[in-house]
Amino acid sequence: MRGAVMKKSGAAVLIMLLLLTGCGDTLDEKHIEERQTEKTSQTEEQEQIPTGNTEVQLENSVEKYSAETEQQRYALNLPEAYRSKIDEIDDYIHRRMEEGRIWEDDESFTQEEYSALDEPLIGKKSAECALFHFGYALHDIDGNGVDELIFAYDPGYGGSNVSLIYTMQNDNAIWLISGWSRCRVTFDEDGFIYNMGSSGAADNIYAVYAIGEDESSLKVRDYYFSGGWDDENWYHNTTGNEDKAESEILGGENVWEQFDEEFDQKTNINLELEYLIDYENEGNETEIFNAVEDMSRKLEEELENNELTEYDTEQIQIEIYQLWDDELNYLWKYLKETVDEQTMQKLLLEQREWIEKKEQTIQTLQNNDGESLTYPYQAEITRKRVYELTEYIQE
Repeated sequence: MRGAVMKKSGAAVLIMLLLLTGCGDTLDEKHIEERQTEKTSQTEEQEQIPTGNTEVQLENSVEKYSAETEQQRYALNLPEAYRSKIDEIDDYIHRRMEEGRIWEDDESFTQEEYSALDEPLIGKKSAECALFHFGYALHDIDGNGVDELIFAYDPGYGGSNVSLIYTMQNDNAIWLISGWSRCRVTFDEDGFIYNMGSSGAADNIYAVYAIGEDESSLKVRDYYFSGGWDDENWYHNTTGNEDKAESEILGGENVWEQFDEEFDQKTNINLELEYLIDYENEGNETEIFNAVEDMSRKLEEELENNELTEYDTEQIQIEIYQLWDDELNYLWKYLKETVDEQTMQKLLLEQREWIEKKEQTIQTLQNNDGESLTYPYQAEITRKRVYELTEYIQE
């Protein structure tokens, strides 16, 4: 993901010192097993990149469009229809930043696909923050040689991860599905798209789709729905209709929990997102850094508000840390493509030492002051590391 101004106190002094020193009751399993064996899973190699978040995994997959540098990737990896869609959504978010909302007479308000974007963009600040946490990735979900365009938030931002999925047909971007907090969407390496939705305690669905052969719609593979307030059963069909008379009856106990467990297992695919703030600046590292610095400054100014609750203060501190952690991750991708091998080996050694010191200090903070100081410390030390690495940006 992508330091914080603190009120003068003993806690602040401690951070500065540390910085200076270094069927039936259960669902019939045949439905899940059939999906797991219908297609052969493909395993992609992954390599660990030593960044601020030591758990981050970046894909090492072969791209359809080769690119030698970060800047070339922007020009080569995006079909025109997908670039137009990204521009459209980027413009939508910017209008939310300016207006705080989208008015009902706005044509885009009626587009069903944008329902996935409205929930996280409440207010101007949320829309502006989204630029640093919301992005896109190209991924061939169904393995037919055509990349789907997937919009998602980074996992640390909260809410649903996958927001929109598009596919390509006749050089047009075709919307397939949208996801938000009460209508979550994910996919797996077997080519299936999962949708887990709820509009109330007694109105829930769990759907499994495949991209249709016409590449313009989703084909229902399995569709499960709850019976409602007066019916504890779950029902299953392959039509997508909530018609009990034409559906198989399943037991009601623990079914939702099993769906939830299966869905969570499918969310482990690591998408290497290109955030909108990076897309807007077309790989210009200096401009991206300036945008991050400007956003961090705005968030730090909010911390000066004496009316903030303890919870609000912590959320802003987390946001500042995530902002700089994202920038650190992005810089690593850039440096891998631009610096020579000898320099990279030097940077890797420095980074390992930096991570070790960071983790030791976090442990000390947690032992002495609990969690309250860890995010301000992580934000500040990550910001300083970014400053150090910007010296290697090639203009």
